[in-house]
Amino acid sequence: MRNKVSISFEDEIKNKMDVLIEKVESILEMYPREIRISIILLDSDKEVQGIYHKKYGRNVDFIAFYSPKDKTIYLSINDVELAVLAHELAHAVIDHYYGITTPTKIHEVLAQYVESHLFD
Repeated sequence: MRNKVSISFEDEIKNKMDVLIEKVESILEMYPREIRISIILLDSDKEVQGIYHKKYGRNVDFIAFYSPKDKTIYLSINDVELAVLAHELAHAVIDHYYGITTPTKIHEVLAQYVESHLFD
């Protein structure tokens, strides 16, 4: 029998998130000193949209979003895909890299760039 090191589910998720964040940083060629974010998984896109509306007073049809103020990604578990998570992580990396508010269009173009190059 092989010697297997048992790690917790939580540690496994953290390790996978670290790998994904490193991939996003590599695609963007942005390496912030430290990234501290929260990820909140919600039951549906309607919940995501409701939280966005409460925070920003706008109706949207998002399945996920990153809140720079809270350093939090809100994500619908019904719609979660690796590319969507990477897109939102790109927003977090950009936010942490610059440390100041950058134009929304630049954020979005770069996050879409990550999404399109995630599997290169």
